[in-house]
Amino acid sequence: MKVITLDDVIKGMKENSTPKWNDVVVFILPEFDVSTNPIENLDIITYQRHYLIINHIGSIRAEHDDFTIRFASAMNQLLLLKSADSADAEWCKEVKGSIYDMVVEGFQILSRWTARIWEQCAWKFSRPCKDVPLELQEASSSFSDYEKVVRYNYSSEERKALVELVSYVKSIGSMMQQCDTLVADALWEKIHAEVQDFVQNTLATMLRTTFQKKKDLSRILSDMRTLSADWMANTSKSKSEMHSLQHGGEESKGNVFFPRPVAPTASQVSFLSLLINVSIFVCFNSLMLAQFLLSK
Repeated sequence: MKVITLDDVIKGMKENSTPKWNDVVVFILPEFDVSTNPIENLDIITYQRHYLIINHIGSIRAEHDDFTIRFASAMNQLLLLKSADSADAEWCKEVKGSIYDMVVEGFQILSRWTARIWEQCAWKFSRPCKDVPLELQEASSSFSDYEKVVRYNYSSEERKALVELVSYVKSIGSMMQQCDTLVADALWEKIHAEVQDFVQNTLATMLRTTFQKKKDLSRILSDMRTLSADWMANTSKSKSEMHSLQHGGEESKGNVFFPRPVAPTASQVSFLSLLINVSIFVCFNSLMLAQFLLSK
């Protein structure tokens, strides 16, 4: 087994990856040949327990029922909030935050369940059935590899579990899609508040500590604020103070924002993510340089 060192990781990032906007760095790994690396010596039962959906359908069914109930309850709270003439600000924030959390959890559930389906498909493709049962054989005596992988490689219980999981994915996806326009404003408002709190409050503290010591990092943090800050939504500063904030001025306390259903654009999120990654890379390089100098 080869030990991967930090130098190997850095070398891989430079030579074996092609990063693009808003992409995750992907390393080029050697191809795994099943024929030359069989897994018969491993615990097959353990793999089946993990990859076959039939072994997880009970917990998936309970998770589906629990999420459906909680999502419907959150939607009822949002409808009640929209129908109210005036509502407490804290309650509004709590309801919209709950909607945001439920939507995020819904996408996470759909991602996990879809991954379960693909994992089982990959497992079945890697282990096709060797012999077709006599009761399933038809007039033809020859069977294609695809039939041995898909048609004759699932038991009736496995097919039932797969169909049930696919129906759960469609059910949750359809339920969330139907509420798209209803939850849009709440989601945009929550995202707007989170982004503005980060770029106007969190970055302000970081700017004060890095302005004198790390000019490169300070410039990156300032670019983040210039790119994403919504100064018109700031209610706790005067016009002159907001003008100074845009140029990296100091703050004595956190800012307060109007609840605005204006989410950042895809370009803003992409470039903000890029600048965050660059700042992490700058900090990492500075830390490694400091450790190298201390070792000397």
